[in-house]
Amino acid sequence: MLDDVRWGLPLAAMALVACGGEDDVTPTGAGGGGTGGTTTSSSSGGGATGGGGGGSATLEVTLPPSGAELLWSAAMRVATPDGTSAVVVTDEATGASCEGAAPHFECLLDLAAADPGAVALTVAALDEGGTELSSVSHDLVKREVPTPCTGDGAALSSCILDLVTIAQAAGFVGISYLNADNTHANVNTSTMTGIDHQVLDEPPATVPDGVRMGIVNESRSWNPTGGWCSMPRCHSMARRDRAMDLYAENLFMFWPEHRDHGLRDFYMWQAPFFALSQGSSGSELDEVSKLLRALAIMSPEARDAAEQAGLLGPVMALLLVRSRVESDVAYATAEAFPTALANLDNAESLLAMAAALRAEELPPLAQLTSHDATFPSEWGTMPPMLDAPYAIGYAPSTDDGPHSGSFTIDVDLGATTDTNGRTVLMFPVVLRGDDSVVVERLDPAGLTWRLRGDYPEDRMLLTNGIERTVARTTVAFFPHNGMWMGAPVMVSVGGHPAEATAPNDNNAD
Repeated sequence: MLDDVRWGLPLAAMALVACGGEDDVTPTGAGGGGTGGTTTSSSSGGGATGGGGGGSATLEVTLPPSGAELLWSAAMRVATPDGTSAVVVTDEATGASCEGAAPHFECLLDLAAADPGAVALTVAALDEGGTELSSVSHDLVKREVPTPCTGDGAALSSCILDLVTIAQAAGFVGISYLNADNTHANVNTSTMTGIDHQVLDEPPATVPDGVRMGIVNESRSWNPTGGWCSMPRCHSMARRDRAMDLYAENLFMFWPEHRDHGLRDFYMWQAPFFALSQGSSGSELDEVSKLLRALAIMSPEARDAAEQAGLLGPVMALLLVRSRVESDVAYATAEAFPTALANLDNAESLLAMAAALRAEELPPLAQLTSHDATFPSEWGTMPPMLDAPYAIGYAPSTDDGPHSGSFTIDVDLGATTDTNGRTVLMFPVVLRGDDSVVVERLDPAGLTWRLRGDYPEDRMLLTNGIERTVARTTVAFFPHNGMWMGAPVMVSVGGHPAEATAPNDNNAD
C-alpha cells in the first residue's frame, strides 16, 4: 500500500505545493512548466537514519530537538496523537510556517528571515476538518552567519590569507586548480598564494600526483557534423563518468554549456557532480574562482574533516547553488537549478556559507543505492544516459515522441549517509516536469520512492531570465541533517535523444 504523501512547504508557498500518492498529482503549472516559469517545489520527509512521525500519545517534536542550533531552516518531524491529519509549525516572530500531513508529519520550515538567537515555534495538531487538537511550543537557536570577507577577487584572496594567519581559514595550500584545456580558459590564481595550479591537455584519466582537492575546468565543446554539444553531453560517457569519480575524490568539474542551454535546453538529464556555465569558452571562470576561494576560507578543521570523508565535491556542489538563493526552501526549487548557471555576484554569500561549515556539522551525502525503471514499449529504447550513485537519467535513442502511457521509476536512497551521525530527512522536489509527475514514498523511513509521469513533451520554462523549450522530467531528492541541506541526487527522463546536436542559432548567451 502506497502512502498518501503531501509535501510540506511554507504556507506562503502552498500554491506551489505538489501532492503525491495514489490519488494525488501535481497541480497545473508544476515543475517549471508554462510560460513564465511557474514551478512546483515538493517537500516531504523521510529519514536516512529513522522513520516518520505519528504514533504518539501526545504531540511531540522529535526533530530538531529542543534548543538545537540551526542555520537557515528547520527540518521538522512531529509525533502526533490519534486523529491528527496535519501539523502546522509556525515561527511566531516571522510568521513563517510549514505543514506536514499524515502519516509522516514532516516539513521544511524556512527561517531565513528569523533573527539570530532564540526562535520560538508553535506546533499545532489538526484533525481532518482543520480543528486544533493540541499545540506545543518548541524553542530553537538560529546561529548567526557573518560575512567574513568582502570586495573583489583580489581583496577576497587577501582577506582569506589574513584569516589563515589567525588559524580561522585553511588557506590555498593543499588546493589544486587543474586547467584541462591547455590554458584556453585559465583562471588567474596569482592572488591565491600557495595554490597548486596545473595545466593539462585534457581531463585527467587519473588524478595527478599530489592532488587532494580542488577544481577542474575544461572550456571546450564538441563540434560534430551539424551542430554543437557541450563536453559532458554528446559522445562523452567517459567524461561524465570521470566527473562523477572526481566528485567522490574531493574535486569538482566545470564546463561551459556552449549553445546547449539556448532557446531550447538540449540536456535530457541533470546531475549534481559537475556544473555548466551559461555561455561559451571562459564563461565558467568566475565560478571556478569562487569555489577555489570557498575551499580556502573553510576552517582547517572543517575542510580536513570534509576531505577525509570525501565530501568536498558534494559540498562545492551545494555551495555553488545554495549561495545564489536566499533560503534553503528557495534552494529546493526549479529556479535554483537551471541546466547552466548564469553570471551572478554571489561571491560574498558563497564565502560566508563556506566559512560557516563546521567539522561536527558536515552536510549529508545523498546517494542512490539502486533503481528500477519501466517504460511503455511504444516509447522504444530508453537507455540510461546516467547510471550513478548521484544521478540517473534516461532518454530515447532516436524517437522524439510524444507517446501515450507513463514511466515508473523506483529508487532506493538507502546509501544516504551523514558523517556526524545525524538523522537525515529527505525532501523530493520536481525540478522539471508536467502535471502528470507524481512522487510517492514507499516506506516510513523515506528511503524508497516511486516516480511516475507521462512522456516528457516540449514545454516552456523561464530560466536565467530566458524562456526556453525543455522536454525533460527531473526529480531531485534533497537531504537535510538538521543543520545543512545537502547536494541533491537527481532522477531524469528525457523526451528527445540525448546526443542530438545544438545548431548555432540555439545560442542564447
